[in-house]
Amino acid sequence: FSTRPPDRSHGSDKIAYKRKNSYPFSLVICGTFYSTTNISLFAENSKFRAHKYAGIYLIYLITSRFRGFAAGCSLADSCPADKFSQFVKEHPGYTVISYVNTTAAVKAVTDVVVTSTNAKQIVESFPKDEKIIFGPDRNLGNYINSITGRNMLLWDGACHVHEEFSVEKIVEIKRQHPDAVVLAHPECKSTVLKLADVVGSTAALLKYAVAHPEKSYIVATESGILHEMQKQCPQTTFIPAPPNDSTCACNECSYMRLNTLEKLYDCLKNESPEIKVDAEIAEKAVKPIKRMLEISAQLGL
Repeated sequence: FSTRPPDRSHGSDKIAYKRKNSYPFSLVICGTFYSTTNISLFAENSKFRAHKYAGIYLIYLITSRFRGFAAGCSLADSCPADKFSQFVKEHPGYTVISYVNTTAAVKAVTDVVVTSTNAKQIVESFPKDEKIIFGPDRNLGNYINSITGRNMLLWDGACHVHEEFSVEKIVEIKRQHPDAVVLAHPECKSTVLKLADVVGSTAALLKYAVAHPEKSYIVATESGILHEMQKQCPQTTFIPAPPNDSTCACNECSYMRLNTLEKLYDCLKNESPEIKVDAEIAEKAVKPIKRMLEISAQLGL
């Protein structure tokens, strides 16, 4: 049973990788579809189920019609596998680095996968003159380019949550709370990152807050992390960075909010829907994940 650990997708991948040859086991993934398929790539003899798709999405998962449903991940959906594959073919000689928030089919045309935690280090592990395609998140890619001096070719994708943070409203909150530290995820736009005191993965932002509980924070990332931050720092003030549209909860991932206790119960009771990845795609897609884990181990990450 997994609800996306503090180190997010990388942590889930490491769990599956370490246990791939151990006794049979089952997991219920309380997360997005891409995160479930990441883990299922290592699970030839195990059942992996994404309970959030119970109900109207069940038929699509049972029949493996991955392109036939609406729910998933806005960032992964911004990078259709067929278009990304064509993009790669149009740029021969490039090393393809894909963010973990992608479908298995996109990973199948990728050389190495990265997370927000290890992206900088893995990019820097390649020669400075290496020609690199980075996808799908243009904001993360721009940030990595800016701190590494690289000039990676970027796919034009983004997360709907991190696209919506309002620079003007963050500035106004900062004016009201001048001592507050601005924490921002690198999936945010560069204009937001310029306001940030700390830029990092979800795990890095949480770690910083825990290490400095005496400070107050303005948090520019998906608001679900605020629960864990407040849990670990009960006396600390955390202010969610507001979106441009004040009439919606746009700083919340609408897909992650599809997780409910009722769906979890149904998933555990019925052991469905079971997630399966096409064998040919899985064989290719698992390779860049393994390479990420191998490079991370070599770098001591």
